[in-house]
Amino acid sequence: MTHYNTVVRVVDGGSGRPIAGLRVSLFDRDRFSQDDRLGDGTTDAGGEARFEYTTAEFADLEDRMSGSLPDLYCVIHAPDGGEIFSNKDEALDNTPRRRIDVALPPELVARHGLA
Repeated sequence: MTHYNTVVRVVDGGSGRPIAGLRVSLFDRDRFSQDDRLGDGTTDAGGEARFEYTTAEFADLEDRMSGSLPDLYCVIHAPDGGEIFSNKDEALDNTPRRRIDVALPPELVARHGLA
């Protein structure tokens, strides 16, 4: 079983400042089955949430056929728990990325009072 580490860093797309206190969920995108949730975290003062996961948490038949690597994407949640951002459409490379940088659009930052 292989272990992976991924850091998701969330910043204000207008100012580039990190956003602390956001709940972030990390997923492996699957085309033929339900996406695998690899964990939830909260961004720290540097805007970073850290995730540790193993092959056992995402490997299914599709992953084994394509090389057993996750297609990673993240979901950012508003303070009320609702989803405000996802980069699911960018999960195309089938590699375990060590870092995912997310620049939230300024209008989302303002609308949800994240600045």
